[in-house]
Amino acid sequence: YGITLAAAPYFTLGDVAALSFERTSPFSILVVLKPNISAWGNIIGKMNSASFPGWRFDFLASGLLMFDLRNSAGRAMTQTNAAPANGTTTMLLVTYNGVNTAGIIFYKDGAVYAQTGQADTLSSGTIIDTTPAVIGSIAGGTLLNATVGLLAVFSTNKTAEDARRWAWLG
Repeated sequence: YGITLAAAPYFTLGDVAALSFERTSPFSILVVLKPNISAWGNIIGKMNSASFPGWRFDFLASGLLMFDLRNSAGRAMTQTNAAPANGTTTMLLVTYNGVNTAGIIFYKDGAVYAQTGQADTLSSGTIIDTTPAVIGSIAGGTLLNATVGLLAVFSTNKTAEDARRWAWLG
């Protein structure tokens, strides 16, 4: 059971202070979903699409996962090397240690999910913006095509043990 996001409205949460993470703030995102990915889709994000301060957790059109933090001068971004299978319920966890791209780790069903760092140029500027946090789309763009059973955001860097403990959710 869950909320199916596909040609359905996305959810705008507003400028939620608890989701306004700074580039030096560790945080993690846990999602249990059944994807049906054929186009870019945002799981959750709080990023200004014009000037790019903020963060987001997305599916790329290829089905790969991407986690991206940006400010006006740079970004920390990495993506998975493989796509979760469409039509299969999957537990995904992405963690950020508050330091750099090397501190971004993906987990799938309790195990580390292979990834490749794409950019490590996040500068000393802020990533905080007043842009609303959104589930299922970024700034009204392409909708996420998935059934979401659970979505949680933590203001801590979750561990491999946390990922193993939550693996049963997928």
